[in-house]
Amino acid sequence: MNRFVSTIVSMSDTDSEPAAASAEPDPLSSSRYAIPIDFAHPGDSRAVVLGLLAPEPSRILELGCSTGLMTQVMAERGHRVTAVEIDPVAASLAAPFAHEMFVGDLDSVEADGQHLLSELEAEGFDTVVAADVLEHLRDPTACLRRVLGFLKADGRVILSIPNVAHGDVRMSLLAGRFNYRDRGLLDRTHVQLFTLESLLAMIREVGLAPVEWKRVVVPLGGSEIEIDENLLEFGRRILAGDPEVETYQWIVTCQDPKAVDFEPAWPELRSTELTVSNVLGMMNSPSPHPGVQEAVVPADVVGATQASRFGRRIHRLLAWSRDQLVVRLVR
Repeated sequence: MNRFVSTIVSMSDTDSEPAAASAEPDPLSSSRYAIPIDFAHPGDSRAVVLGLLAPEPSRILELGCSTGLMTQVMAERGHRVTAVEIDPVAASLAAPFAHEMFVGDLDSVEADGQHLLSELEAEGFDTVVAADVLEHLRDPTACLRRVLGFLKADGRVILSIPNVAHGDVRMSLLAGRFNYRDRGLLDRTHVQLFTLESLLAMIREVGLAPVEWKRVVVPLGGSEIEIDENLLEFGRRILAGDPEVETYQWIVTCQDPKAVDFEPAWPELRSTELTVSNVLGMMNSPSPHPGVQEAVVPADVVGATQASRFGRRIHRLLAWSRDQLVVRLVR
């Protein structure tokens, strides 16, 4: 029986087709993320998530199912999927593939503590899938904590999270740009932005432990964010050695630590000392970085005025101080 539950769409408790949404389909909202899953492409995070599911039929709670591309695959593999989606148009497209469909806001909590999924069975699910949804919530930690009550003691949570600290975002910020887009790392509907550190903090706070990591990797300059080639060269130098600089998305499988009989996979956070040292080293370079054009300063600005001579003395003093700091860092 497919059950369509919503505060927006009327409830249907029959085996008939799900109740239709009252609004006309909006091509932007219903098809925005409706890109076919490419199982042959290592960069399709949805294919990675689906590959992590148990091969045998299981009960899955899918948060943010959109138009149901993943829901359909899971159902065809024999899984019983309870899906959640805030957009009623997208939910109506996904509902035929779900055992149950809840339409509403995962952030919303009533005064008495009730929320969209309160009626679900406690410890009823083998897996919770949150593929590219938590970054769209105002309080993803609270939402994740709530849904854990529906997870079996040995159940798994599979999260797919974009990395806002990808090198292309860092270089774009260095150029003073942070331009939102319809999709990607700077999706205009993202509310929370995750780095590896903040992702680990959320996992710890809800009482989970990471047991397996997958990464979608996009080289510097290869994302949807346009970066000037000079900045890319600079970025490749100063970000060298950062293991997450080309991580576009993390796909992490988590469990209750009490259910894990091996050491959880907590990655080591990188110290900022290496990046600082690289930056200072480049500043101390006697010649400009290869490929970087030096800015031409108008003559009327660099004329030998008393103020400019004083400025050059200050500049030399700062350069000497910087050199001393670099020497101390190297030691």
